[in-house]
Amino acid sequence: MELREFYKESDRPFTVAAELKGHFVEFTIYEGAEYDTKLDPLFVGVIKWDGCSNWDLPQFHFCTKGEARRLGEFLEELYYWAAELMPTNKDMILDKPE
Repeated sequence: MELREFYKESDRPFTVAAELKGHFVEFTIYEGAEYDTKLDPLFVGVIKWDGCSNWDLPQFHFCTKGEARRLGEFLEELYYWAAELMPTNKDMILDKPE
């Protein structure tokens, strides 16, 4: 399992655990800048070898368009991370033609 922090300097940082499980990467997203096994995850999801993903998302509230955009950018970062963990499938994960 690998851990990374996102938006550490913001008012809403995330810590993400990623684990390669065969042909997909499982992501567990925690709210906060520090990983604590006692915390319940904010949401979980997987990115598969072919770029398909499934997410168990909670109800989110956004006050601005920028906040909503940030969620999309955050998920995009997880795609790049999945590509790092599955380098032979990088082009498929990142929507690049072979």
